[in-house]
Amino acid sequence: MSGARPLAPRSGSSEVDRERPGPGKQWVEIPGPVPAGWVQLDYRAIAEVPLSISLSMNRDESAAEQDGIRLDAVPSKTSGRQRAFLFLPESVRSLRLTAGGATEAIAFTDVSLRPLGPWALKWRLAVNYLRHRGSIARTLRHLSIQAWVVVRWQGLRNVPRLVKVHLLKHERMVHVTYDSWIARQQRPRGDSETMLRAMAAWSRSPLISVLVTGSEDDRDHLRRSLISLRSQTYPHWQLCLATSPDGIEAVKGELAAADRTGEARPRCAPMAPHGSSDAFLAGALDLASGEYLVCMEAGDQLAPDAFHQVARVINQNPGAVMIYSDHDHIDGSGRRTAPVFKPDWSPDTFLSWFYTGNLGVYRSRSVRAVGGFRPGRAALYDMLLRLVDHCQEIYHIPSILFHRFEPRRVWSGDSEKELDAYRRCLQQALARRGEKALVEPIIGLRNKFLIRHDLRETPLISIIIPTRDGAALLNRCLDSIFTRSSYRRFEVLLIDNGSRQAATSRCYRHWKNVAADRLAIHPLPIPFNFSTLINHGVRRARGDLILLLNNDVEVLSPDWLEQMAAQALRPRVGVVGAKLLYPDGLIQHAGVVLGIGWVAGHAHRNCPGNAKGYLDRLMTVNNCAAVTGACLMVGRDRFYRVGGFDQQLSITFNDVDFCLKLLRRGLVNVWLPQVQLIHHESKSRGEDDSWPKLNRFYREVDLMNKRWPELLANDPYYNPNLTRYREDFSLMPEVLP
Repeated sequence: MSGARPLAPRSGSSEVDRERPGPGKQWVEIPGPVPAGWVQLDYRAIAEVPLSISLSMNRDESAAEQDGIRLDAVPSKTSGRQRAFLFLPESVRSLRLTAGGATEAIAFTDVSLRPLGPWALKWRLAVNYLRHRGSIARTLRHLSIQAWVVVRWQGLRNVPRLVKVHLLKHERMVHVTYDSWIARQQRPRGDSETMLRAMAAWSRSPLISVLVTGSEDDRDHLRRSLISLRSQTYPHWQLCLATSPDGIEAVKGELAAADRTGEARPRCAPMAPHGSSDAFLAGALDLASGEYLVCMEAGDQLAPDAFHQVARVINQNPGAVMIYSDHDHIDGSGRRTAPVFKPDWSPDTFLSWFYTGNLGVYRSRSVRAVGGFRPGRAALYDMLLRLVDHCQEIYHIPSILFHRFEPRRVWSGDSEKELDAYRRCLQQALARRGEKALVEPIIGLRNKFLIRHDLRETPLISIIIPTRDGAALLNRCLDSIFTRSSYRRFEVLLIDNGSRQAATSRCYRHWKNVAADRLAIHPLPIPFNFSTLINHGVRRARGDLILLLNNDVEVLSPDWLEQMAAQALRPRVGVVGAKLLYPDGLIQHAGVVLGIGWVAGHAHRNCPGNAKGYLDRLMTVNNCAAVTGACLMVGRDRFYRVGGFDQQLSITFNDVDFCLKLLRRGLVNVWLPQVQLIHHESKSRGEDDSWPKLNRFYREVDLMNKRWPELLANDPYYNPNLTRYREDFSLMPEVLP
C-alpha cells in the first residue's frame, strides 16, 4: 500500500488555501492519475452554512462531470478534516469535489488520495469507529455487553451482523460508484437454458407488444432499441413501431431481424415527421395485439432478461395489470449512469412525480378500457393516472431491467408547456377521485409537484404530549404550538410521567392561565412506558384526530395542523408524519426505513435541511412504511382499529409497530416535506449502553423481528438494492466478510 499522494487541486477560485470561504468557491478538481479500487480521500472544507458535498468522476480529459457520489454534509464553519472511502472503477481520469448550493461559499484545502487494500479498509473503519466512540476501554466493554445480549436474544449467528451494524451504520464515509456497483453487485440472473426450463413450467406465455416510438431524426437510436429487443431471452413479443416513413426505411434490416426473433410479425405505423409523442403512442397502440404492452422511445434499451422477468411475475400473479422495474440511464456510447431504485407501489409518491418511469408493462385491455393515450405532452402519465384508479394489481421488480436513453429531448414545445400538461393530468386525477388539492410545481425539479390537500372540515385535533420535567423544552414546545399554529381548533393533553421539579409546576400554571380551555394535564406517575402514556392520553382525548408530539419539538410551519389533518382525513391514509430538523439545521427525520441496522432507521438523517434527497424525496410528498412518534397524526378511529400502541414495546419501535399494523390493514402512511419542526434534544441523547437498557432494547428487537420478519427484510417503500446499514440511500456493496 502506497502512502497518501498530496495533490495540487485546480479550484473554482484562485484562493483555495485561505481559511475563510469567499464567493465562487464551490468546487475543486483532483487531477489524475486516479487509482482504481478502494481509496481514501481526505480534505478540509470550510463553509459559512451547512452544505452537502458531492464527488464527480470524469472518464476522459474532455468530459464534464459524468458520475457522482454524495459525501458527508459539511456543518457550518467547519475546518476539520473530512474523510471518505471510495471504490473507484479503472476508467476514472479525474475527480471533482463540489459543494451543494449554487450561491454558497466554501473552500477546499489539503486534498489527498490514498489507495487501500481490503484489510486496510476494514482496519481504518474499526479505527474510525473507536475514535468516534471516544474511550476505547468503554467502547470494548459496550461491545462485549452488546454481543452477550445479542447471543442471548438472537443467537451466535447475529454477532457478525452486530459488527457490521456498528462499523457501517454510523460510518458515512464508505461510498461506491454506480459503475463499481454494477461490476460487484449485479450478478447474472440465470443463463438461457435455465430460463428456458423455467418457461417450460409456466402455465402462461403472454404475448408482449412493444410500442416503440421515434421521429425521423432518431434512426440510429431506433437501431439500438431494436437490437436490445432482439437480445431478449423471452421470445413471445411483438414489435409495434410508430415513426416516420423515412425512419421505417432506415431500420428495415432491424425489422427483418425482429421478424425472425419475435413471435409475431413486426407492425409499423408511418407517422407524420416530427409528430407528437401522444400521436406516436396512439398509433403504436392501434397495432398492438398482445395481452400486455410496453412503451419505449428511440434509444431506450432493455436488459436481456427483461421480458423473462416480467413474464415470471405475470405467471405468479395472473391478475397483474401494471408491472414496473428499476431503471438507469444510458448514453450514446452505452455507458450506464444515474440509477433509479424505486419503491413498490406508492400512490402518493406517484402523484408527486412519474416515479415508475416509461418502462412499464400494462395489460392491453385495461389500457384500452380507460381510453388509451389521449392527446397531450404527458400522454403516458395521464393514461396511468386513469389506469391506477381502476386497478390494485400493481407489481414492482426491484432490478435494473430498462436503460433510459439520455440526453432526452422534449418532443415539441418548451418545458413550461410540458409542465402544464403534467399539472393538468394531476388536477384531473384528483378531481376524478373527489379530492381537492393545490398542485404546486417544485422549482428546479422537472415535472415534480408538491401536493397540498385542502382541509374541507374543521375537526378537533387532540395533541398528546408525554412529558416529565424538562420545563424549558416543554415551554418552548407549547409556545410554538399556541403562537404559531394558524389552525385553532385543537386541544393539548400533557401526560405527566412523574414530574418533580418546581420549574415544571410553574410551567404548568403559566399555560393553564394562558390556555385553560385548550390544555389539560393528566398525571400518570408510572415507570416510563411510552406506549402506556400514549394509550392513556388517547383515552382522554376528545378529538377525531390524534397528534402525538414529543415535548422537545418546536413548530416551524404555521399551517402544520391543516396540512397533516387534510392528509389524515383521506380514507386510505393511516398515519401522517413531518420533517424534523436538528437545531443545527440537519435532518433528524424524513420518514422511517425498515431494515436499517436492527429494525429501522430515519431516512436521510444528518442530511442538510435544504437537501433534495435521494430521487428528490425530501422535496415531495411520499409514502413510507412508518414515521416517528415524535410527530405523528392519525385518525382516532384508526388508532383504536389496530389496538393502539403495544405496551410490550415500552421505549423503542412502538411507533414503527403501530404504523405497520395500519399497513397490514391496507392503509398507506404519508410523509410531508412542507410540515417542518425542530427536534431539540434527540441528537444529544445518549446511547442505551447499560446491561438493563441493552437487554430491553434487544428484547424489543427480537419481538419486532418475530412479528414483522417479511417487512423488516424488505421495506416496500425502500429498495433492496440500497444499503441496509446507513440512512442515506446509498449503494454499498459488502466491505466486511
